[in-house]
Amino acid sequence: MPDDLIPVHVRIALRNAVGGWGPYTAREIDDLFNSYGFVEHDPDVPDAGGIRRTAAESYQARINFASPEEARRYLRLVDEVLQNYPNDDPANRNAPGQRLRLALRRAGIVRGGNGQLDLSGTAEAALAALDEATENLWRPERTRIFISHTSAHRAEVGAIATELNRFAFSCFVAHDQIEPCREWQDVIERALRSCDVLLAYVTPDFAASNWTDQEVGWALGRELVILPLKVGADPYGFFGTYQALPARSDQEPREIATAVSRSISLAIFGQQRQGAKRLIPRMTETVIEAFCTSRSFDTTVRRFELLRHIPRSAWNDDHVARVRRALVENPQLRNCVVQLNHPASLPEAVSSLLARMGWPESAPDSSAQA
Repeated sequence: MPDDLIPVHVRIALRNAVGGWGPYTAREIDDLFNSYGFVEHDPDVPDAGGIRRTAAESYQARINFASPEEARRYLRLVDEVLQNYPNDDPANRNAPGQRLRLALRRAGIVRGGNGQLDLSGTAEAALAALDEATENLWRPERTRIFISHTSAHRAEVGAIATELNRFAFSCFVAHDQIEPCREWQDVIERALRSCDVLLAYVTPDFAASNWTDQEVGWALGRELVILPLKVGADPYGFFGTYQALPARSDQEPREIATAVSRSISLAIFGQQRQGAKRLIPRMTETVIEAFCTSRSFDTTVRRFELLRHIPRSAWNDDHVARVRRALVENPQLRNCVVQLNHPASLPEAVSSLLARMGWPESAPDSSAQA
């Protein structure tokens, strides 16, 4: 079994800071853990010294502290708790904030370059473990979208997912993808732990579901890019502040998927959420793959717009070579005309874009024309 990444003495110090002397009520302890994606407690945990300590302990009993992703979310929760103790006397080692800070130092948990508490040296292990656990849920090397919806709307959501997959995303639609013989809740949790984006299909029955609020809570806790689709109802609560896309249940799935693709791409390239920066390489791959495999002039024009938003730092020689080869091989690119300041052939527009980023014009790959 893998070792816990958050030692027991840190967890005890956090429990005491929250439930012993902390400013939280029992309800606020629920809200604290829920806001970081920890959505249920263990009712069988024995009394830890009062209702608040027991509440904190029972949530911690459900956390997988061997998971780097869950450990990092837990550390963000710890950081929020520490903000309640900014003026602890450093000489008073028994003050709750000081005891928690001392426990973190003993565990070697320090603040990284971004100012947040972090686990040193675990990023590669986290990604490898998560990829291994979710290899059957996602298509490799694609931006992963978890679509939160109610079961009554699975047909239209499934059609939208199909169109998004054609764009080169990888979508998880629980009602369609979970095998009947598998534990469905475990599968959903693994998808929520490993997705990149949450797309919420917000219908009038969305808030009444037992699961959609929890799915959105996971995404908020992981600081993912979140895109609400307003289908007869407005987003609410914490994710009510997110810009929603209007949609209709009878709207063409391709039309909705086009708008979703654009919004997600721009949100990631514009780093609209803290978790977006790490997605730029994968989103770059998604956009380039979608552009190179475009099947019509209309989609080519729309995908060229997204191509132009890829940051210069995200491009590499392989990307450039693939795009140039596609301009020769794919007639939907080769013969397309785009409107910039004036009508221009797409190959000319792309060559100009690449030249501005430091890749000068080169002769087409002769092997691509064979």
